[in-house]
Amino acid sequence: MDRLKFRVVNSPGSFEFKKGMSLSDALILAEGFTATANGAAVTIYHSELSDESTTTTTTIVAVDENLVPENNTELSANDFVVVRQIPGFKTIESNP
Repeated sequence: MDRLKFRVVNSPGSFEFKKGMSLSDALILAEGFTATANGAAVTIYHSELSDESTTTTTTIVAVDENLVPENNTELSANDFVVVRQIPGFKTIESNP
């Protein structure tokens, strides 16, 4: 069974991939981004396998706070979606 794996989202883990699933569908399953997620640069790695080689295409998509991507790419079973943490993000803790 094909799975999608997420970490910097509100419901981290893996989800069953379904044919026709879009990036937006996958992010909704993952219940959106955490406060530390960099939605401005979601990376999709798509690999094409042949008998002689593997070709990987990289697409970077900006996704807004409503989980609407600038390009709602349809995912494939062998895609790898990466949501990175905002560079330099630090949690500010308040004193009680």
